[in-house]
Amino acid sequence: MKIAVMGAGAIGSLFGGLLSNSGEDVTLVGRPEHMATINNNGLKIDGVSGEHIIKVKTTSNAGDLDKVDLILLTVKAYDVDKAVREINSIVGTNTLVLCLQNGLGIVEIVSNTIKEKQIIRGTTTNGALFIEPGHIKHTGKGDTIIGRMGGEVDSRLEEIKAVFDKAGFPTTISTTMNEILWNKLLINISINPFGALTNLPNGQLRELFANSMKIVISEAIEVAKNVGIELDLNTAIDKTFTVQFNTKNNRNSMLQDVERKKKTEIDFINGIVVKYGKIVKVPTPLNSLLTSLIHGLEQSYMS
Repeated sequence: MKIAVMGAGAIGSLFGGLLSNSGEDVTLVGRPEHMATINNNGLKIDGVSGEHIIKVKTTSNAGDLDKVDLILLTVKAYDVDKAVREINSIVGTNTLVLCLQNGLGIVEIVSNTIKEKQIIRGTTTNGALFIEPGHIKHTGKGDTIIGRMGGEVDSRLEEIKAVFDKAGFPTTISTTMNEILWNKLLINISINPFGALTNLPNGQLRELFANSMKIVISEAIEVAKNVGIELDLNTAIDKTFTVQFNTKNNRNSMLQDVERKKKTEIDFINGIVVKYGKIVKVPTPLNSLLTSLIHGLEQSYMS
């Protein structure tokens, strides 16, 4: 399969590297220094998937490529609009674009440029850490779920699943991606901002913020209900606390962004709950407060 990885940072390089290693025709599209190091020395991947030095094609300009079968869109959520315009020239009639971002609202952005029938959504619990240019650490194996937002299943999805499985990414095809994405969102909204604001790993958050986490989740569930997604509060809380326990030493992705003085994805996590809440007239005061606090934190180091 001819694959381009747009936004080959940690998770994009992990997927692209191991897909290339399993025999697919992959090109990574990413930052010049990272791409140049990979081009010269190969991509180093170590961690839970073993140690590899992988020769994989690279470029810093998606426009250099011909049409491809699949584009893995792995840029941060706030860069999706720009990235989609950059990949438009390599999207052919049969190209599929797989969006692997955190949060909601991604497909709406992509569909402004790409036909909706060519967009698929995905989520993964694989963990990856960018060590330095040319070097990625696979920090945790996980599951990958892909699907069309309308729930249709076809041979193209089956083909992608087979390719991912072969590369070491166990993949499931879902007919209910909306529910999958909302369930993951409930975990992110109740862990990420609290960790980012307190500089604490996941395991210490429950003791301090258990009640606040429940409120954040309950606000989102009420919003989801009003947009036609039925979710269970107790199940969501149990899942959140389970994830916290299983990742107790992790410093979540939003906290890592803050540590690196980078923009966060808050607008697509708690912020999207606030946005949808306004549309369906459901109050979301704690999600709104957390969104504002993270924006304030970003301004303190980005201004």
